Amino acid sequence: MTYSLHRKLGEDFEAGGVRYRIVAALDDSLFQSELIVSEQNFLRLFSDSEGYSFFLLSVPAGREEAVTRTLEDSLSDYGFEVQPAAARLAAFHRVENTYLSTFRALGGLGLVLGTVGLAAVLLRSVLERRRELALLRAVGYRARDLAVMVPGGECEPAADRARHRRRMRGGRRGPGRVPPRRPLAHGIPRGAA
Repeated sequence: MTYSLHRKLGEDFEAGGVRYRIVAALDDSLFQSELIVSEQNFLRLFSDSEGYSFFLLSVPAGREEAVTRTLEDSLSDYGFEVQPAAARLAAFHRVENTYLSTFRALGGLGLVLGTVGLAAVLLRSVLERRRELALLRAVGYRARDLAVMVPGGECEPAADRARHRRRMRGGRRGPGRVPPRRPLAHGIPRGAA
């Protein structure tokens, strides 16, 4: 109703010189594209209209095709057209289903792009932290441990801890590098006493 009439419940509008008020809306119904007026008011307002233009038929199962053929053949001069209820409802839902399909496709595309973006960020992080990862491998971390630490961003703190442990154990001594002090058993560094 909002999209077809651009009106809300309780609103008044004028069409063909007649003022209407929307008092109810039928959701997911065969009549959702129709304005329903009581027969008494219809005859009062549109006295020049003759006959009915919409029929609801209840046909026994299995006889739909025969009844359709008979009605369309005998009433073809009046433009009589038979349409199954399911087909009519499907036509109403076609636009809605198109929107849903479009948004579903866009959501899937967004998910794929987000996943690719996350993978690119993780790959860049790994490439930037090759030295830290190599240090962690040298200290004894397994590849499985690194695979868990990389997405969580734990590489840098773990690499700092590994460097600290390495310094505490003596590490590699390069030219001009002062060896680290090793603590004694009771916690007093050598040379401090």
